[in-house]
Amino acid sequence: MTTFRIHPAIGIARVGNSDDYVIAPETMAGSPATDGTRLTGGLPIRRGTESEPIRSSDLRDASGALKRHAARFRLFSYGDGNPESWPRGDGREVRIGDEIDGRKIADIIWTVHIANKKTNWFVLAESDPQGIESYENGNLPEIRNPSLTQAGAPQPPDKLATLALPDRLRKLVIDPGPRVVSGASAAPVRFDAPTPARYFDGARGAVVDMPDYPKSFPSNGLGPLDCPSGPIDSLGEIQTDSFGRLLVLGGRGPAVAWKIAGKSPLDDDVNNNQWFDDTSDGPVSATIVFEDGGRAAAHGAWVSATDPSFAPQILNVVSMWDDVYDVWVRQLELAPDIFDKTSQAYNPAYKPTFGDQVAPILKSASQQHWVANLSQNGIAAHAALARITETTDPARTSLAGLSAVFRDPSQDQLKNTTLMPLHLGDADQSLLALRQTQHFFLKQWNKGRDYFRPGSGSLGPGEFLDKATLVNCIGGRLSPGIDLTFVMREPALYELPWQTSGAGPFRIRAKPLAYDAGLVRNNAFLGVGYVPRHADQSGLEPGDLSKFLALPWHTDYNSCATHPLDPPVGKVRTLFWSWPAQRPVAVYDASQVNWGPRDLDDSTNVFQLGPQLWSLRGWGTDAADAENWGRYQERKDMLYNWHRIGTVLQSPAIDPPLTHTESGSTVVTTAPDDWYLEVESQLRDTGLTPVVPFPNYATEIPSNLVPQPTQDDAGPTPDSQNPGAVRELFYELLNVDEYPGALRNARHYVDFWLKWAEVFSLDPTVAPYDRTFFPYSPQAIEDRMQLIYQELSDDADLVDPDPLITNVAQMVIRIKQFTPLNLLDGAWLRNIGKAGPTDEVRALLFSIWMDEFGDGEVSKNHCNIYLDLCHSVGFYPSDLSSREFAFDEELLDSAFTVPTFELAISQFTEEYYPEILGMTLQLEWEVLGLKPTRDLLASLGLNPHFYVMHIGIDNAVNGHGRRALDAVLLYLQTIQEAGGTDAVNKAWRRIWNGYVAFGQIGNLGQDLRNLITDPPSLEERMIALIKSKADFGSRNHQAHTLGGTPINELFAVPEQFLQLIKSDLLTPGDWENSRLNQLIQFQTGAMFRVFTDDEIDLLRDYTLSLAGAPKPPPPKGLPPAAAMEAVIKQLKPQQIGAVGHTANSLTDESGVAHTIAWWFDQPPAAFMAALASSRNNVITPGDPAASSFLTNWIAPTGPMGGVFAQMAVESPGMTCRAVVQRWIANGCPAVDQVVRMLRLTTPSTKRRRHKTGRMFGMGSVH
Repeated sequence: MTTFRIHPAIGIARVGNSDDYVIAPETMAGSPATDGTRLTGGLPIRRGTESEPIRSSDLRDASGALKRHAARFRLFSYGDGNPESWPRGDGREVRIGDEIDGRKIADIIWTVHIANKKTNWFVLAESDPQGIESYENGNLPEIRNPSLTQAGAPQPPDKLATLALPDRLRKLVIDPGPRVVSGASAAPVRFDAPTPARYFDGARGAVVDMPDYPKSFPSNGLGPLDCPSGPIDSLGEIQTDSFGRLLVLGGRGPAVAWKIAGKSPLDDDVNNNQWFDDTSDGPVSATIVFEDGGRAAAHGAWVSATDPSFAPQILNVVSMWDDVYDVWVRQLELAPDIFDKTSQAYNPAYKPTFGDQVAPILKSASQQHWVANLSQNGIAAHAALARITETTDPARTSLAGLSAVFRDPSQDQLKNTTLMPLHLGDADQSLLALRQTQHFFLKQWNKGRDYFRPGSGSLGPGEFLDKATLVNCIGGRLSPGIDLTFVMREPALYELPWQTSGAGPFRIRAKPLAYDAGLVRNNAFLGVGYVPRHADQSGLEPGDLSKFLALPWHTDYNSCATHPLDPPVGKVRTLFWSWPAQRPVAVYDASQVNWGPRDLDDSTNVFQLGPQLWSLRGWGTDAADAENWGRYQERKDMLYNWHRIGTVLQSPAIDPPLTHTESGSTVVTTAPDDWYLEVESQLRDTGLTPVVPFPNYATEIPSNLVPQPTQDDAGPTPDSQNPGAVRELFYELLNVDEYPGALRNARHYVDFWLKWAEVFSLDPTVAPYDRTFFPYSPQAIEDRMQLIYQELSDDADLVDPDPLITNVAQMVIRIKQFTPLNLLDGAWLRNIGKAGPTDEVRALLFSIWMDEFGDGEVSKNHCNIYLDLCHSVGFYPSDLSSREFAFDEELLDSAFTVPTFELAISQFTEEYYPEILGMTLQLEWEVLGLKPTRDLLASLGLNPHFYVMHIGIDNAVNGHGRRALDAVLLYLQTIQEAGGTDAVNKAWRRIWNGYVAFGQIGNLGQDLRNLITDPPSLEERMIALIKSKADFGSRNHQAHTLGGTPINELFAVPEQFLQLIKSDLLTPGDWENSRLNQLIQFQTGAMFRVFTDDEIDLLRDYTLSLAGAPKPPPPKGLPPAAAMEAVIKQLKPQQIGAVGHTANSLTDESGVAHTIAWWFDQPPAAFMAALASSRNNVITPGDPAASSFLTNWIAPTGPMGGVFAQMAVESPGMTCRAVVQRWIANGCPAVDQVVRMLRLTTPSTKRRRHKTGRMFGMGSVH
C-alpha cells in the first residue's frame, strides 16, 4: 500500500526584514561539494530554482534588506514497509501531474497553522533545576508575565491555571489561525489579521472558511506599545512553487513590547517580560487530490520560523541532528546494529561509515576559525583535522589518543578545559561534549582502519531532507538554543511507534485541532499546549516548539558570543564560545582580502586575509571587558541592527569573484576555495575594540552582587566569583592610561566592598565588637579609637607561646603575600593633592601621602624599603605594573583584594572622600599591631626596618595616626557647620565604611594563616604541575605510553597520571636515580628544559617524600574552645538515658553535685567551666594525660566512650574525644561571648577562645 509523507519532517524558515526570500538550504553544512561548483553544503537556494546555490548578491534585496529563508516542503510516496527500518533508502517525490499507482495527481492542498506562544510561557530556568529537569517530578519554572499590568509581580500559586486564563491566551498568544494554499505557483497567503483563516477538512473534502476565528496579535489592549523596529502584524505567509511544493516564509523579525508604567525594560538575555517577537512554529499537513476525485492524506510535518542564519556553510560541532539522532539511536531503536536498547550498550563490532559518521566531526572542528577568534596555533591544529580522510591511519593523526582531544560524554569531563570542543555546555554543564553516539563513532574510528568503513550510508531523498535540515541547526548547547531547543531530545515529542505508524522517524506528534468544534471570536482557540513531562500525551499545538526559546530572540543572539564557564570551574576565567557556527563571533571581511607578499622572507604574492573583525561591531558594541566584546552593550540596539549583520560564505560564492590577474598576464588567480568570508555586512567597525585571539579572559566586576557576610565566610564577592578579574583590574589600574575602561570596573569594585563593609559592621554576630557601627560624637570616636589602641597594646605586650609564624620560611611566605599591598603603600591617597587652594583636612592627608612616598628621598620611600626587604629574603618580584606581577602564581588571589580596592578608590578621590578619610584612620591608627611582627623579624635575623619605620611615624600620639584622627574630626566639624546633624551622620556612616573596608575586606589573613599551617601537600602540588603542563603536553607525546596508556591521554586524568609517574618514573627516596630525572638531563633527556628549577625542586621533594609516611594534616574547623562548645551542642540530644551521663557528676560553684546529663542541659560555657574547675579535679588544663575525664570517663572503654567516639560535625576529621583532648591541651580556654578581632599576630590564648576562628581582612595593616 502506498503512503505519503511530507519532507522534511521538520522544516526551518528564517526571518528577514525583506519581502523577498531565498529557499532554506537542502544540503548539509560543511558537506563536500558534489556538483562541480567547489561549494560545500549548507548554502540556501535561489528562489525559483531547483537547487542552484545562492551567491552573496542574493542575500539582500535591492534596498539592502535581508532576505528571509523559505522552508520548502515536498511530498514523497513510499511502498509498504511495515515494520520499517531506517534508513529505508527509497521514496519518490510526487508533484502535481505525477501518476501514482495509475492515478494522476490533480492538486495538492496544504494547510499550515503557525503561532507564537513565547509571551505566555515559562522562563528558561537559569538556576537548578535547568533545562528539561525544570519540568521533571512535577516541577515547573517560573512563568513569564505573571501579571499583565504590574511589573515584578509575584509568581502565582497555580502556574498552569494562570497560563490558561482566557484573558492571557487572548492577549499573549500570537495566533493568526490556519491558512490553506493549493495548486502550482499559488500566490502568497498571509498569516495576518486581514487574511481569512481557512483549513482543509478531510471529512468534508473541502476548504472551510472560519470568519469567526479568534486571531490575535500584540495590541494596545495590553498598554501602549513599544515598536522599535515596527509592529508585529503578521507571522509570514505560505505559497507554492511551480510544482505545487509548499513554501513557508516567516516574519520580518521585529520585537514589540507593551509598556507598564511607561516602561518596557529589555534587561535579560533570554527572559524579557512584556515582549513579543514574530518567530513561530506549527503543523504542516497536505492532502493529495487525484483526477478521479479520490484523496489521500500525507503524514504531516512541522515548520519552525526562527533567527537568521549568518554562517550557513559552517557546521556546528554538535548539530541538532546529532542530538536527535543520538536520542533515537539510544532510546527509540532507530539503529539496533549500533546500540542495543536492552543492554544499553553500543555494539563494539559496529563499523561507522567515515563520510557521514566521522568526517562531519572533523570538518566542523576545522571550520570553526572562520567564525571564532582562534589563535594561529589553534587554527593550525584545527586545520590539520580537515586533512584527515578515510584512507588516513588514525594512529598517525593528531587525534591519536582520542581522550586527550575530545571530551568523553560518558565520563566526568564537562569541566576539563584542556579538551575539545572549546564551546560552552548545556544547562548546568560547564563545557560541551560530543553526543554519545558521535563519540562512539569517533572511538571506533580511532581504533584503526579495521574499525570503520569508507563512504557514507544511503539515505532516501526524503530522509536526506530530514537529516539536512537538522544538521543545519545547532545542538548541544540548548539553553535555550536558536532554531530548536532541548525538548527535541524528548521521545514523547514524536509520533510513535515509528516502525509501524507509516510516518517513519523524526515526526513531531501534532495535536488534532478541532476547528469545527465551534469558534467564538473573542475566545482563544489555542491553549497552553505541550508541557514536557506533564501533559505529553495529546501532542503539540501551533507555537509549542518555539515557545521554549529566548524572548525576544534578538537579545539571546546578541549575548551569545563568548562567556565565562557556568557553572564555574575553579579559578578558570577563560571565555568560551556559545555557537559560533550559528552565531559568528569573529569573521574575516571579504572586502579586506588583499594581494601581497607571503611574508618578509618570501616575495611570492598570494591572497591574504585582513584582520578579524567582530561579527557584531560598530557603534554601541565597544567594551573594555572581554566578556562583553562583539555584542551590543545595550540590548535594544540589537533590535535596530540585527538585519545589518553580515553573512559568512565560501569564497567561490562571493560576488564579485575574488580574483587577481597580474599586469600583462592572462593567468587568473582565485582566492582559496576553503576560505569562508563575511559579506554584505552593513555594520561599520569603530576600530576601538580589535579582535584578540583566544584565549580571552573574563575581567568584568559584577555590579549586582549583594553582600552577605556570615560568621564563617565573606559571602559572594567579586574576588570569590572571579579572582582573575580582580588581578586584571589591579594591573589595569596601574596602567590606567592604557585601560581607561577599567574605571567602570573600579567603581563596581569599590561600591561592592563599601556596601559589604556597611553590612558587616551592622551585624554584631559577624563583625568584631570594635568594628561594629556606632553613632558619631567626638567623644564616641575617641573612646572607640582608645579601645582599639588598648587591645593592640595588650596583644603586643603578651608573650605568645604558640605564634602563627615561628621560622624564617614562614616569615618569607608572609613577606611575599604582603608584597602587592606594601609596594603600594599610601596609594589610596595618591590623588589627594589637587591644584589650587586647600584646607586643613586635605593638608593633613597630603602630609601622610608625602611621608609614604618618602618626601622626595628614594631611600625613605616606603615601597622601596619593602622591596629591599623582599630582596633580602631572596624574593625578586616582577615590576609592580607588569602583568607578570599581577598574575604571579606564588601570590594568593586574596593578596590583591585590598591593593586593588585602594587603587580603585583613589581614582575617585573626590567622590569617596569620606571613605578615604576612614581608610586613612584605620591604617595609620592600628600600626601598633605591627610590634610583634617587628620583634619576630629581629629575632629571626631579618631586617625589621619597614616595620620599625611605620611604628615610629604612624604613632597615635603625634604621628600619622593622630593626624588621621584629627583630619576626621576636623572634616566632621566642617560638615556640621555646613549641613547640620543629618549631614554629619551620613558623612560618619561613610567614614566608618571606609575604616571597616580597609581593615576587613578580603581573605588574605585567613588564607595566609591556612597557607602557613596547612600548605598544599606535595601530591596536590604535583597534580597542579601536571595540569599546568596539559595544554602542550597533551599534544607532544605522539605514540609514547605510560602504563599502557598514551601519555597524551593521561593529561586529562591528572590523578591517574601521577600514580603512573610514581610507579614507573620515580624511585621513592632516590631522585638522582629516578628515570624521570634522566629524562630531563641535557645529555640524555628527551624532556630537557621542560621543567623550571622550582619545578625540578618539587619533583625532587616529592620523590624523597615517597620513602616516608606522610605527615598528618593539622586539624580543620573551629578553634579549640568553639570546637568544644560545638561538641557539647552536638551530643546534647543524646545525653538522656546514657549511663555515663547519669552515673557521673560535677559540682557547681555552690558545691552542689549534678549529673553529666544535667550539665549537658546548661549553657556550654558553664559546662566547660565546671569541667576545667579544680574543684572537680577531672581535668588538668594543659595536661590531657592527667585528666581523668579524658582517660577514664570518655576513654574508649569508659562509660561515655561510645558517645565521644562519634565524629565531630564541626571539626572535620576529628572525633568528639579528640576535640576534648585538643581543648585540654590548649589549656581549656573559654569561648569569647563577643566576636573579637583576629589578626595574624593575635596571641594563641585569644585565638583558642575565639567564637569562630574566622579572620576577616588582611590580618595586619602591613
